[in-house]
Amino acid sequence: MIGRTLGHYRVTEKIGAGGMGEVFRARDTHLERDVAIKVLPSGSLSDDEARRHFRNEALALSRLSHPNIGTIFDFDTQEGVDFLVMEYLPGSTVAQRLAAGPLPEAGICELGEQMASALEEAHEHGIIHRDLKPGNVIITPKGLAKVVDFGLARMLRPASEDGVTATATHVLQAIACVMKFFEPLTFHPPLLRTAVVRVPPASLPASASVKPHAPKLSP
Repeated sequence: MIGRTLGHYRVTEKIGAGGMGEVFRARDTHLERDVAIKVLPSGSLSDDEARRHFRNEALALSRLSHPNIGTIFDFDTQEGVDFLVMEYLPGSTVAQRLAAGPLPEAGICELGEQMASALEEAHEHGIIHRDLKPGNVIITPKGLAKVVDFGLARMLRPASEDGVTATATHVLQAIACVMKFFEPLTFHPPLLRTAVVRVPPASLPASASVKPHAPKLSP
């Protein structure tokens, strides 16, 4: 893939990989800027209908304009390769930061506030992330948190497919899991992973504006 041109994007280096595909740094030859390209796994979009559905979701995501959300620029297919073009973000993920030790106390609240703001913006547009984890939050060299990889996002539907309703509390717990500071603050581990990190499609109530009551700390 290195050296290949997809559309008007020239792939220069591989920068990551995951269950939703491989991520490459590329050069936009039209606008002379670096971008990130996610190449979806072969066969993940099995037919034109699946590809059309994904394109619609990519279009919805591209409308998100927020300083704490990685921007989606384009989605295209070339010679059987489906790819998503995104904002290139230098920096390190929260996972990489945590590998070096706990996050500094002074930065926890600021990071949590930025993540909550990003998720609130997405929810207001009817989109949930569904794969919020330390590897999907990038901290730029200037200290700006960017929530990325909405690859598992789904448009909200009236009822949850699992019978679980997404609430503002779920959002806060997901953020806590990302920063791994829930237990030290509350002396209790977070709830089950399936209810915290992978919040299923649901109608978010008005109370989901990231201003719910916080868990009480033990004395």
